[in-house]
This record gives sequence, C-alpha cells and structure tokens, in this order.
Amino acid sequence: MSTRKDKFSKKDRYFMKVAINLAKSHIGLTGTNPSVGCVVVKKKEIVSFGVTDINGRPHAETIALNKNIKKVSGSTVYLTLEPCSHYGKTPPCTNALIKSKVKKVIYSVEDHDDRTFNKSKKILRSKKILTKSGLLKNETKKIYKTYNFIKKNNFPYVTGKIATSSDFKIARGNFQITNDYSKNVTHQLRYKNQGILTSYKTVNSDNPQLNCRLNGLEHLSPTKIVIDRDLKINLNSYILKNNSKKKTIIFHNSKNKKKINILKKMKIKLVYFKVENDNYFDLKKILKKIHGIGIHNILVECGKSLTQKMITQNLFNEFYFFKSNKVLNFRYKIDVLNIKKNLNSRFKNRKFVNTYLDKNTLTHYYWKMFNGIILNQAKVVKIEKRKKGINIFILSKYNFSKKEIGMSISCDGVCLTLVSTYKKIIEFYLSNETLKRSKFKNIKIGDYINIEKPLKYGYKISGHIVQGHIDCVAEVNLVKKIDKSWLIDFKINNKEKKNIIEKASISINGVSLTISKKTKKGFQIWVIPHTLKLTNLSKLKKKDLVNIEIDILSKYVRNYLKWEIKILAQ
Repeated sequence: MSTRKDKFSKKDRYFMKVAINLAKSHIGLTGTNPSVGCVVVKKKEIVSFGVTDINGRPHAETIALNKNIKKVSGSTVYLTLEPCSHYGKTPPCTNALIKSKVKKVIYSVEDHDDRTFNKSKKILRSKKILTKSGLLKNETKKIYKTYNFIKKNNFPYVTGKIATSSDFKIARGNFQITNDYSKNVTHQLRYKNQGILTSYKTVNSDNPQLNCRLNGLEHLSPTKIVIDRDLKINLNSYILKNNSKKKTIIFHNSKNKKKINILKKMKIKLVYFKVENDNYFDLKKILKKIHGIGIHNILVECGKSLTQKMITQNLFNEFYFFKSNKVLNFRYKIDVLNIKKNLNSRFKNRKFVNTYLDKNTLTHYYWKMFNGIILNQAKVVKIEKRKKGINIFILSKYNFSKKEIGMSISCDGVCLTLVSTYKKIIEFYLSNETLKRSKFKNIKIGDYINIEKPLKYGYKISGHIVQGHIDCVAEVNLVKKIDKSWLIDFKINNKEKKNIIEKASISINGVSLTISKKTKKGFQIWVIPHTLKLTNLSKLKKKDLVNIEIDILSKYVRNYLKWEIKILAQ
C-alpha cells in the first residue's frame, strides 16, 4: 500500500531503512567516499546487500550486485545515495546496475559530487530502468551532512576535542584527567576520522599515542598530523618511533637539513609550508592542504594555544568538551576556562551528554544556520522579567514538539534557544546582552515576530546563509507603496554602513532580502506582496526598529580587502 504523499509503500520504507542502517555502520570509515547502504530485493525478499567498504572501495552497489549475481536480474535496488555516474578509480555504478539488468532503482538523496549530481536518474531511465528518489530523505540527509559540507566547500570537516578537570584545568604531561568511559569515546572519535591534528608542543609535553586502542579497531587509527614550524619535535616521541605504517605528517618551515634527513629516514612525510607576515602558519591554508592530500575528516587534539586559535578563526564544525569530576593538584596546570566561554559564545547549539560516562560530562557543540525563508509570524502573548533578562512566550501557527526543546530558532533574525513548548505556545529566554544589541529591548505583548527553524544539512538554500548573529539595529525612515510592492528606506549607523553593498543580500528581522540602493544614511529595499503577507514587515512604520544581519560574504570580503591593503601599505 502506498501513501498519497510520496507514493512509496511500507515495504519500500522498510528496505530503505535497512539500507540506511548499513550506511550508518561505516560512517567515518570510507575515506574520501561517502558510506552508502545498498539492498537488493526480488519478490519482496532481500537477495543481497552491501555497504561501501573500508577506505571507500569497492562501492556498495558493486559489493551487493556481485554477492549474488545470479539473482539480481529483474530486482529492485534500494540505495541511500544517488549511484555514481562518472569514471574515477572505479567505473560508474550506473554501469554496474545496467549490466546486472535490474528492474528498478530507488535512492534516497542526490550525490553532491558535481560529476554525479542529478545525472544517474536520466542515465538509468534511458535504459528503461524505473528510477525514483526522495524516499526517507530527511533521515538520510543526516548521514551525509559531513560529506556534503566537504563536497560543497572543498574543505575538511573539522572536529575539536579537549578534556579538563572539574575546575577547567589541563595538566602538562601525559596524565589522564577523564575516566575510561570518556577515553573510549575519544577513541571512537579517532577511528571515525581520517586524520588527527596536533602541535609539536603537545607531542613534546604529553608524548601521546594518538591512535585508536579499541579492540579490533586499531587498524583504523588516523594519520597523525603535526604543526611544527621549526621542527622542534622530540625525535624519541611515540608517534615518530612507531611510524611503521608511514602515517605521520609534519607541516614545517625549517631549513634544518640534519633534522630533515633524520625524519625522512624515519619515514615521516614532511610538508614545507610558507609562513605568513606574522611568521605563523595560516591554519585555514594548512587545513586546505590537508584536504588536498586526501584527508577530509580531521580530529584536533592539542593544547590551549592551538585550540583557542582554531575556535577564534571558526575552523571547527563540531567540538567535544569533556569535563572530569577530578580536581588537579599539580603545580603546573593550565586554565582553559576561556575555551569553554568561547565555545559557548560561538556555538549556538550544544548538547549535554553524561550517559555511560559515570561522573564525567560531555558537551557537544555544533553549527546550525538559517537561510532567511520565514516559516510564519508568531505573536508575543506573555513577557516575564528575569534578573538578567526576560522570557517571552509566543503563539505560533505551528506546533513545536518537546523533542525540539533546545533547538535554535531564528526570531526576527536573532538566534534564540527554544526553552519550552506547550501546544502552540513557545518560550524563549533573552539575556540582557541580547536585549541590548537587538530591537527586542522595546518588545511588548502583541508584537509579531518572524519565525524560522534552522537550516538542515543537505537542504536547499532558498535565501542566503543567515547565522542569527545580528550586527546592529536599523530605523525605518520611509515606507512607500508603489504599484503592488513596497519601498522601505532604512537608517543605519556609520560603522555598519561601510558593509552595505548594492544588490547584496541582507537579513531584516530574519527575512532574506536584497539591497536595491545604498543611500547617504543607509539603504533601501523592495518588498513584494508575498513577503509582506508572510512576515511582520507589513507592519513596519516610520521610526520602527528592525534587527539587521549583513551578508556574511560582504563582511568577510571587506575585511579581507582591508587586510590586503594594510599589508601592501607596509
């Protein structure tokens, strides 16, 4: 029986769920290739199955089709990801499906590799193979969030990790702060990543092994990558003396021929890398180089200095912060409370985990974004004052489930955390800092707020990327109806006016719009009737305040050019 919504049967869903579970089993183990689950079905029974092999080859389709080659003719193949249609190190999987004479192919989501994206359906249909897509796509997109990020950005997916005492201290030397349960989680992170990045300081002070020591998974230990500008690494360190599989890379800028020759004899891969004008490496360029080497998933385990720099430069996609119940009584210990504070301010999304960690705790930080396409307008029905802020209660047209508590929601362009939900009433807490920087300092009962849920990995961006971190508040200077559209003129402070670019995107109360004209005091936009109907922009009048987030690309490009001009002037 099929559902009206997507025309897939319950059996289709069952077999795709099997394929999804297969794909999940090899996440992080398939090198630069995605983990794909494949299930071959004939006469409503599974006749074969496969999952992308360790390190990425053979592909899931090849394994499944060859496993029971006599029974695959006339079958239906369920795939979590669009089959590849290009020649790489292996022939296209579309060729294998055609050669095997399968009758039908159902895949869940498209492959974001430009060589394959949206091409396989046309190829397979040309050979009279019935091809459909979209089955359980919301569930499958979660599997490929990392893969899609890497493909879209040509940049590695970077995960950070640090472990501290209960008072946010780390020790110098190889001392285990957290318990064995937390340590096992660390080893899981290691085998799920292709590379592990650290500094020579960490190697010299801690002498870490940086491998996976879970029983049966030792062979999946990541490649060690060390940042060591002057080649100060201790030649007796564990990772150098145990480099039998040639899985250690050092980025350096040294001309110490003696040490270079010693390291080469130890089979260490040396990458000579330029330093910037400040005599330090550009970490972003190093990560780009690592991606070019073929290491696409990186775990960073290092000390305070390098961790802090990477947080400041927004280089982490995720971060795992382990906290022990122990207090360090050593004389030489390092305070890392600032790292925790920086993570809390830069990552708006985090989950607290203490299951199976005994008395240790784990905070998982991760990114979510918005794209300025508003879900609905919601009315403020209640405001409660607090010592350091306020709680607002909003009546939404849509129900929010209790599972969504803790989710980041864009409210008039400000990223707020959902505190509670009851039927269609949703609650948010706004700190004094948020009130100070946004138009919410004047919020009152009866106001309407634009609501948008976070953008999910793999979803189409219909507007532009909105972070939910507003830059300033602007004042409405003019609202004028011309024909069926509205012209709205805004005044903005001089500091942010420098970032205004005609035809660039801008977020106004969380709505993705285009700047039509830059004026002496600010800028103008045009709003079409459809946008007015869906958002609170229809209620704007002269002297009203709005939340502004300037296009992230405009800001970054301007800052980059400013930096370039400064360098040229030296």
